[in-house]
Amino acid sequence: MVIPQTLHTPLVVASFDEGIISIKGKIIPENPDEFFNQLEILTTLCLTKSKAPLSLNIQLDYFNTTSSKMLARYFKSIIRDDLKINWHFEKGDDSIREAGEDYSVLLDFPFNIVEI
Repeated sequence: MVIPQTLHTPLVVASFDEGIISIKGKIIPENPDEFFNQLEILTTLCLTKSKAPLSLNIQLDYFNTTSSKMLARYFKSIIRDDLKINWHFEKGDDSIREAGEDYSVLLDFPFNIVEI
């Protein structure tokens, strides 16, 4: 299942068979509630349809303050023992790396921080 990429939202691809959701791009939606509601619905479907534990692969170029708050709320809603969050950042992009580290600390949940 796919949420298509737009100028303001990332590409989101879910593989229910493998239990993987990939989010790639920037998050500066005009209507953040709409985007994050779609993401939560897709995640719920993945959690209920997949026999595998959920892996969340995130590679963001940029996100605004509103999206940052909504990402934190989204992460809180999906955290479980069998969840794996892979936070990808481009070499030299310290702000995105630090954001992943901050979410990990804020949520008291390990993020796999991956330089690409």
